[in-house]
Amino acid sequence: QLLQEACRKNGRNGQVLEQGGQGGDHPIHPAIPETDYLKSVILRTWYED
Repeated sequence: QLLQEACRKNGRNGQVLEQGGQGGDHPIHPAIPETDYLKSVILRTWYED
């Protein structure tokens, strides 16, 4: 949603190509949402002609 809003505000289209998260050396505990803190997105953006 944040990326969609940023693209819209800048007059661009966007396509998420890949999403990632933290590796096994940074485990996520299901009962502690704060442990899920590393995220990455590869986003392709372009102007509509």
